[in-house]
This record gives sequence, C-alpha cells and structure tokens, in this order.
Amino acid sequence: MLALAPAAGAADGSPAPVAGEAVVGELTRVDLARRVLAVKTDGRDPREVEAMVTDQTQFAWRGRASRLEDLRPGDRLVVIAVEEAGTRQARLVKVMGRAAIAPPSPARPSPSASGPPSGTHPWI
Repeated sequence: MLALAPAAGAADGSPAPVAGEAVVGELTRVDLARRVLAVKTDGRDPREVEAMVTDQTQFAWRGRASRLEDLRPGDRLVVIAVEEAGTRQARLVKVMGRAAIAPPSPARPSPSASGPPSGTHPWI
C-alpha cells in the first residue's frame, strides 16, 4: 500500500497527490460504458484488478491531464485507488508508458495480379 499526503493541487497543473492503494501493471481492458478499467498487476502473483472511474478520478500522461477515453490496452499504469461503498475507485491514473502499436502489414498483391495473364490456362 502506498500512501501519499493529500494536497490542494500543484501549481503546474499536475494532479494533486492522493492517499490510497497503488496498483501497478498493464491495462487489460477499458469499459467506457461502465466506466471501469482493469489492470493486470506486476509481481510474482499477477492478478487482474478492476477500478471504477468517478468524477474525482484524475488522469495524467506525460505530465498533462488526460481522459479515460485516451487509455489503450497494453498501457503501463499506476492507479491509486480507494475502497468506497464496497468498490475500488480510482483516484489517480497515471500512464507510465504507451503500448506499442504494431505497424500495418504490407499490402499483399491480389491473386490475379500475380497469376498468369488473363486468357491463358495456368498449366500451360
């Protein structure tokens, strides 16, 4: 458990520190409709932890404010969460690293482009 002292806010616009449990790991899914994110934790006993996103949740990426909609599965996150009303609620979500996006595969030529000229039989 990581506890940070609460503060009124930083002068540079970065999120204010909050007290709560630190969950460090890889974002596995984002449910925009339910406003829930799931993180696979690091360590010897990895587990998937869900946290609700509320109006009090702050998002940060590269020192700037961010949003739930900006998160992508595979992102490396630190989530500071608290237990309230029987649910884990995210207070701070900080993106530590972006998931690598695979480059698009090269276009393959169509079979007709690489086959025999039209009007000829393929075995001749």
